[in-house]
Parts: sequence; structure tokens; C-alpha cells
Amino acid sequence: MNVLFAGDLHIDSADIDICSEYLKIVGVADLSLVSLEAPLTASTKPILKSGPNLKIRTDVADRLLKSLPFSLYSCANNHIGDFGEEGVLETMVFLKQRKKAFLGAGKNVQEARKPFLFEKDGQKIAILAMVENEFGVATECQAGSNGFDPIKDVLGIRELASQGYLVMVYFHGGTEFFPLPNPFVIRTFKGFIDAGARIVVGSHTHCPLGYESYKDGLIFYGMGNFMFNKPAQKTTLELRAKRLIKEKILHRKNDNTFWNYGYSVSLAIEANTMKFQIIPTYCENGALTIPKGKIKERYLAYLDRISALIKSEVEYARYWSAWVWSRQQHMKTWIRDSKYLQNSNPAKFRRALGFKNMFTCESHREVTVSSYHLDVGADFKKDYLKVKILRDSEAQLKTKA
Repeated sequence: MNVLFAGDLHIDSADIDICSEYLKIVGVADLSLVSLEAPLTASTKPILKSGPNLKIRTDVADRLLKSLPFSLYSCANNHIGDFGEEGVLETMVFLKQRKKAFLGAGKNVQEARKPFLFEKDGQKIAILAMVENEFGVATECQAGSNGFDPIKDVLGIRELASQGYLVMVYFHGGTEFFPLPNPFVIRTFKGFIDAGARIVVGSHTHCPLGYESYKDGLIFYGMGNFMFNKPAQKTTLELRAKRLIKEKILHRKNDNTFWNYGYSVSLAIEANTMKFQIIPTYCENGALTIPKGKIKERYLAYLDRISALIKSEVEYARYWSAWVWSRQQHMKTWIRDSKYLQNSNPAKFRRALGFKNMFTCESHREVTVSSYHLDVGADFKKDYLKVKILRDSEAQLKTKA
């Protein structure tokens, strides 16, 4: 059996071009999965949240789905609920009408938690999809995505494994733009393997992360973007000034990040053995290609390098501490805006939701807690410079002379 995992998808145009080489790889897969990181909806009623509200208009989605080669769509992500229950339910109906399989979302939490089961030639696999607890998570009485629940998820993995399924977990979470998995993600992914999963695959971070074997399982911490629009850049003088300040203070400039780079994972499963292949991808303006030549060599070498860093406890700790240090000003802004939590003005209340997300989202909470353990008076500037270089695609791939 061959299974293919791809990263995050959000694009607002049906005019896409996926290279024939990638289409052939997907074509031989018995099952292929991508993260649908936006509702397919005509709704014009976004929810109040921190961060952007994403969607794919239904007129675009109708043509887009015909161009995409995937057989399964994961809706467990932090944007599927951006237009409320209406957007989630409309997405589910839209996919069902077009006979597109999906998982990770439902009309309530019980439905959202259901695994996707697949069997071929006597080989049974079960896929669980879940997301960190940000916005749009399903409840007992509300449609949404499948929010991470450590106890229920571990018990679910154990139950499926006991029934003879090869269990795979597709987890949407992590620290955006940081080129290594955060400590929470590492602990959690290894915990899934300890519980009986054989494959754990991550998405969400907008940059590729490394991978490793652990016990009798494989972990891919983050595949980066598959096809993802860059955030719209507003151009008024005031907004440009604010953006420059954020780039200076919050270290958020990402012109040279790995936004356009990702990878897919092709798994060959036979009896109880698994082999994998990393498929590097590059997407710009809706055109997806597989890098060639020196760029491909450097990119794969980069993935090996960041994979090795995960296993180096001392080096990893230095990179993580430097990243946490760089986020402290951002955390101060969230704490300052918490004063608007009881404000009836929607615009001001929205500003306070970042503070709320510091505690509800597991990866944001990991950064917050880690900040309290930083050595007082330590100088993190040199280590943060290493982080900036590590997440700079031009520096790592030498794409410019």
C-alpha cells in the first residue's frame, strides 16, 4: 500500500498548475491526503479571532477540487472554522456532494473525532486528524474541527491499534516560522508513537521541519506549505510604518522564509514494514514544482540538518531559548491587550483574543511557559542570529549569488 501526505492548502484561485512529476507520484498512491486550511464557503460572516480569517469561495473551490489530485482532505486545522458553523457545515456538504472524503471536522466533537479507515489487500490503516485548541474547535453542540485532547487521543490510538489497524496521526500545530518543532510537539508526537501509532505527520508552521524515526514509528514534524497564498500586504503609509516596526521589534519579517517550500511524504507499507520518500516541493503563484539540481540537493541537505538539530539536546535548547526570547515583546503586547477582554467594541475585543490564545493554544502556551524559564540576564542575541539564518531560505539554499 502507498500513502501520500501533503501539507497545508489555501489558495484563492482555481488557476493552479501542478507539475506532471508530482501528479504521477500522487497517481500511484492508494490514498493521498492534504490539509484543507480554509472553509469552502460563500459566507461573509467571519468569526472574531486573533489572526486572519481565511476562506475559499465556493465558485473557486468547485474548479479547484477538480484540479487537485488528492483523495482525502483533512479539515482539522485552525482556519476551517473561520466563518463559524455555517462555513464548516457548508464545507462538509460541498465535499460530500463531490464525493471527496474528509476527516477532522464534524457537526459536533463526536463526529469530528471519527478516524478515517481504509483497507486494501488485507492491510488496514486508520488516520486520526486533530488540531491545537485555537478557534473553530468543535464542541458537544457546535460544528468545528477536532481539537487535540491528549487523553482521548491516546486512548483512541490504543483502541485502533488493538483492532489491527496501522495508525497514522495527522496533527495540525506547532510554532509558526520556527524551523524546529517546539518541545510540546516533540513530546506529543513521541507520545502518539508510545501509544501505538506508527506514523505521525505535522502541519501548520508555514515552514518545513525535520523528521526522525522513534521506536518502531516515523515522525515528520512539519511538511510546510503545499499551496498557500501569502498574506495580503496592505499598502497605506500608516500600515507600512506599523509593519516596519513589527519587523524590527517582533522579528516578523519573513521575505526569505521557506514559505514557498514544503515537502510531501510518500509511504510504502508492506506487511509490518514501512519505507518513506521525501518529495520536496516549491509553489509560487499557484504553480507547484519539484525542485531540481543544486536547489533540490541543498534543500534535502537542509532537512537533514534541521532533523539532526532536533536530536542534539544542547543545540536544540539554545535555538528554542533564543526563539522564545525573541517572542517576549509579542507576549507583552498580548498581555497589554488583555484589558479589552470585557470590551463591547468588536475591534478592541479582537485585540484581546491573542492573550486568550496564549493559554488555549498548546504551542503558544509552550512559548509562554518557556519564557519564564529563560536564564535572567542571559544574552540570546548570537543564538537568535543563528535562528534567523536557519529560517532564511536564501542563506540556506543559496538561491541568490
